[in-house]
Amino acid sequence: MALWRRIIADVFGCRILAAEVEEAAYGAALLASVGAGIYGSLDEAIKKTISLRAFEQPGPDREIYNSITGYTTTFTGSYIQP
Repeated sequence: MALWRRIIADVFGCRILAAEVEEAAYGAALLASVGAGIYGSLDEAIKKTISLRAFEQPGPDREIYNSITGYTTTFTGSYIQP
């Protein structure tokens, strides 16, 4: 999974955060816990149950991906970087 995070960081030129738990069923369980009233909102459920374990920064390959795809310049203005 770290390779995919690194590629995404390089292509989009932004830091990618990874959660401690990466199973899709975990997200479904969080939604169910909100629906069952265990948490008042999805935001509350996420803040109380998810911890971050790793992140990837864009590396030197960023320019390679940009020259191959050209997507970086297209998508750069569509999100706000912290």
